[in-house]
Amino acid sequence: MENKLIEDELIYEEINGVKGLKYKLQYSNTKVGKDPIFKKWLSSEKLSKGDNGIVCYCKNCNLFIYLQNKNEINETATKCCNSFGYGYICNYCGEIFFISSLCCIKNGLKNEFEEFIFSIKFNQISEYFIFFPIITYFIFFLILFSALFYDRKAKIGDDEFSSYSEKDTKLQKFGQSVVGISLIIYSLIYTIPFLILYIIFLIMIITKRFSKDKKQL
Repeated sequence: MENKLIEDELIYEEINGVKGLKYKLQYSNTKVGKDPIFKKWLSSEKLSKGDNGIVCYCKNCNLFIYLQNKNEINETATKCCNSFGYGYICNYCGEIFFISSLCCIKNGLKNEFEEFIFSIKFNQISEYFIFFPIITYFIFFLILFSALFYDRKAKIGDDEFSSYSEKDTKLQKFGQSVVGISLIIYSLIYTIPFLILYIIFLIMIITKRFSKDKKQL
């Protein structure tokens, strides 16, 4: 009886060639994976498309779609009404998140590190700048700031999947400037001691090397 009621609540809809589950989340922090209606739909999708697919969510049309692989995401995104990309289910907290609207600290750190560090392919000269200590420290603090605050989920207006980074106010811009300057200062503070230790380490190695050469002579 319960399965029959859930089945009756499943509403399928096709938007611009994309067919999926039409289901509006009551709250942005809903743990989607535990929702009975969503679980019923996902089970049926996996039976027909396999277990290795990807669940995507369009917040504009409240549509869940199940894609078989990552290659389909870009193809489907051009047809969907959501020009800002799809949301995904977080493996840690179970909430829906967007790349610019992160749900929890674990997922935030994971996505920010993947974007700023692990996505580097060293195809451009500028990407090698990461080997400079001051650049590395700056990126590290930027990742922390973004994951802990800047790109975290926040309701702005009627959009529950927005973030602090999307606030367009003078105070927000002033805050961005202060944070940017602070990150540079912190990077310099931590870089200088590192460089001093690094230089001392090099001197010790070179001195030890030369002393060995003299003994051999």
